[in-house]
Amino acid sequence: MRSTNFPFSLLILTLFICPMLFMGQEEGNAAAAKEESPSTEEVSISAERMQMQMENNTIELSGNVLIYDSAMNLTAEKMTVFLDKDNKLERVEALNNVTIRKLTGSESATGERGTYDAKKDLITLEGNCTLLQGKNVLSCKEIIYDRKQQTITAKGASINIRDLKNRNTGDSDFLKLKKEEKKAEK
Repeated sequence: MRSTNFPFSLLILTLFICPMLFMGQEEGNAAAAKEESPSTEEVSISAERMQMQMENNTIELSGNVLIYDSAMNLTAEKMTVFLDKDNKLERVEALNNVTIRKLTGSESATGERGTYDAKKDLITLEGNCTLLQGKNVLSCKEIIYDRKQQTITAKGASINIRDLKNRNTGDSDFLKLKKEEKKAEK
């Protein structure tokens, strides 16, 4: 028999709760079930400590928390997972050193706080946010990433573009983002 240091409560979370956390909100929709998106596929969670509050339907995770699926990972020092009355994911709140990384490409984003809204499939980062793509750096107060639409909105942004030569179009996605932000401010 193999011995492991894996905490029993974390094993329960991984085996029974995690597969339910990021399931689609419309189980009856057969078309949605066929289309596998990041919000409906398997999600893995690891942390140094976990505490489940059955009365509030919350799970407190702390110490090197990592949540990942096939598209991206989310890390922070502390996260709280909120479930609805049917034990489906409602939202995740992350604190301290929040980082989101796409598993393909070179994009990543950081902030002091982060929230994932499962119904809207939106990730919001707040507080000293940085968005990196290759050598390009965008700094802002808030980043909103719409996973369904694959769009990023940055509020209070400034940008440092360093590598336009290697782009096929000669125009940076960050430059387009900044132009759209200026139009929205008018």
